[in-house]
Amino acid sequence: MNSVRPGFLVQAAVLVIVCGSIYVGVSGLGSMSSIAVSYGENGPVFCGLSSDGSHMVSCFGADASIVYGAPIRLPLLGLTAGDGFVCGLLLDAHQPYCWGSNIYVKMGVPQPMVEGAAYSEISAGDDHLCALRRPSKGEQRGASLIDCWGYNMTASHEFSGPIVSITAGSVFNCGMFAGNRTAFCWGDETGSSVISLTPKNLRFRSISAGGFHVCGVLQNSQVFCWGRNLEMQQSSSDILGQGDVNMVPMDPMVSVAGGRFHACGIKSLDRKVVCWGFKLQNSVPPPKDSRVYELAAGDYFTCGVIAEASLRPQCWGTGGPWSIPMAVSPGICASNPCGPGYYQFIHASLGGNVCKQANSRVCLPCSAGCPEGTYQSTPCNSTSDRGCGFNCSSCASADCSSSCSSEHKPRSHGLLSLQMPVFVAELAFAIVFASSVSLVACLCVRRRLRSCSCSEPDLTATKTRAYSFHKEPLKFEEGNIVEWGVPLIKAGDVSAILDPALKPPAEPEALKKIAATACKCVRMRAKDRPSMDKVTTALERALALLMGSPCNEQPILPTEVVLGSSRLHKRGSQRSSNQSCSETDTGDADEQLLEYRAPSWITFPSVTSSQRRSEGDATEGKNSEGRSLGNGGAGDGLRCLEEEIGPASPQQDLFLQHNF
Repeated sequence: MNSVRPGFLVQAAVLVIVCGSIYVGVSGLGSMSSIAVSYGENGPVFCGLSSDGSHMVSCFGADASIVYGAPIRLPLLGLTAGDGFVCGLLLDAHQPYCWGSNIYVKMGVPQPMVEGAAYSEISAGDDHLCALRRPSKGEQRGASLIDCWGYNMTASHEFSGPIVSITAGSVFNCGMFAGNRTAFCWGDETGSSVISLTPKNLRFRSISAGGFHVCGVLQNSQVFCWGRNLEMQQSSSDILGQGDVNMVPMDPMVSVAGGRFHACGIKSLDRKVVCWGFKLQNSVPPPKDSRVYELAAGDYFTCGVIAEASLRPQCWGTGGPWSIPMAVSPGICASNPCGPGYYQFIHASLGGNVCKQANSRVCLPCSAGCPEGTYQSTPCNSTSDRGCGFNCSSCASADCSSSCSSEHKPRSHGLLSLQMPVFVAELAFAIVFASSVSLVACLCVRRRLRSCSCSEPDLTATKTRAYSFHKEPLKFEEGNIVEWGVPLIKAGDVSAILDPALKPPAEPEALKKIAATACKCVRMRAKDRPSMDKVTTALERALALLMGSPCNEQPILPTEVVLGSSRLHKRGSQRSSNQSCSETDTGDADEQLLEYRAPSWITFPSVTSSQRRSEGDATEGKNSEGRSLGNGGAGDGLRCLEEEIGPASPQQDLFLQHNF
């Protein structure tokens, strides 16, 4: 078995298996944990204990016999996996329970089983399972019993001295004594020489077996591995990655897990993962910046529980299950208090403990120290790992700057969280105070209005103040005059747009006509605005109202309009105070306006033509009345008027330009 030729043949066979079935896989290896991985002919499977403290198992992967065969009502203490099967240690009975498909390991409770036997730990290899029996009253004190089932392994083994843990490789098993923390191995070492190479004087904190090697974390947190490595020829370097599993990194580590020809460990300084040994060049690299709680290795891949609030698993390597949709426990629940070098895991989002029993807890190994450039702020105790911090006053690295800047953010958030209730209280007080003041003011005003008796002069003063208020928008800063004046004109409040410093006009009707014309001229759409002829006509009618009144004894002659007679101004001022006008006189005034209307391009008629036209009206009344009924009357009168009007004299033209 120790000859060179048999070992070389086994190694060559392993190499052929790796190259030919790299995506199928053949086994899962390691010790009992809260997570386990299995490889078989039907593909890889990841199983883990739920993070809600129920101790129920969930599986995800390609092998349906494992995924759907997992017990849904049996709480488990821990898990381990082999070639196409997964086993768990029952929480209540402390007996193994397996599911999946393997011809060498009986599914369910492995047989033969010692009646009433209970176990503290289980570990699976390729095609076998071993369990560390709990001591009973009748057994010899100081001795340890290990029961195994499966291919060429079904037997019970007795060892002198208490054993703290066991682990299984491909076709061999190893254990660690509780007293001196040394390792021992048994089984078939063909192709590995694990048994003969086991160190006798090294003390370990933990050990984990791979396919043909074993790695352990020493008391000083360094890693030591022994066994056979997959040696490769130079010609195959373009297909397989090179790596010696015995060439371990110098980083201090808290735990390690072994695969078929590789191993991975969790560094004690930052809990990040480092892997060494065999790997394919196209394999998925381990997480670079993620911290990890727990590890479990398959044949060519490794999975870990990411140290995040979600407690999600993540796998790397070749041929492993990816995107695992579950949250798992970061470790195995133990009833004993966490000893020296370990601390209790507490998950804040899950209410603290992740174990079902109140007196059980998950114990994780303490970090061995702090990274370079940091100092230990808090030591490791029973409830938390040691704390490491940067000296923010003298940062010399990007990690230090990032960490120090992130430390200020929670403080600002804490300050904001403290200031927020104060701000809300002040805002509520301001709202209540403003509401109270407004309510009291409204009640006072309402009470005064009820007891107020306004006299007529007071009403007049109130109206005057209202008008002055409306006139204020006449000021470079009150906005568009059209938007302010047009609504007042349409409402009939023309006097509100007048300048209060000037005397109001004597003829309000003329003012209304001018204001109405102005409203039409500022309409938004051009087609709605009046033509210039209509504007001129409306302004001339308003002008006629301002110039004279038909209520006077004699009409104002057009010649007086042109020459600016003083009688025109006198009668214009008297028109507003004359109260003897009847409805008949008003009608005559309209006819007078029509008679005296003149376009802007002609002058007023002479006195003789006006007199001649008035004398002819008496003799031609019937003919004129007929023409008025047939052709519109007023239109014929205007036409005759325009025919009699001659061109204006230079003096008349100058007066019109100056006054109109």
